[in-house]
Amino acid sequence: VECFGVVGMASVNMKDGIVKLLKRDNLSHGVNVTLEDNKITIDLHIIVSYGVSISAVADNLISNVKYNVEE
Repeated sequence: VECFGVVGMASVNMKDGIVKLLKRDNLSHGVNVTLEDNKITIDLHIIVSYGVSISAVADNLISNVKYNVEE
């Protein structure tokens, strides 16, 4: 899913807490999907471009993911 303002996906390494910028071939990293009680939760760990409104990027990303999941 492409979204304005998103530079890349981040993988949080629990061992040392370092966030790494991932290459395009590892886009599944930074995404966590859980299904519980017939509800889906999608956690996206993203890196946002400097100077871009985080709330605007988040709103756009939520709409984009929701559209693609419901499709």
